[in-house]
Amino acid sequence: MKKLIFGIMMMVAVLMVMGLPVLGLAEGSTGLPEDPFTWETLATLAGATMATVLIVELLKLPLDKVWKIPTRVLVYFIALGILLLGTAGGT
Repeated sequence: MKKLIFGIMMMVAVLMVMGLPVLGLAEGSTGLPEDPFTWETLATLAGATMATVLIVELLKLPLDKVWKIPTRVLVYFIALGILLLGTAGGT
């Protein structure tokens, strides 16, 4: 019973913390970028991470069926390519 109450309290605390950034938004602003895949956003750490995770998740399973490439190696080369292209394309 104590574990259940503790779990519920933790869920409520996490949901409250996740909802706090919404209170900081200005009126009429969604806080989201209009186009998340511009060269300027891909050259940032957040943009490169978002694109890398998306691409790796889409390619990991098909590539594992053909070649046994370690995921770390795949992530490294995809992230390197995105950062190089984002830096070159943003200028």
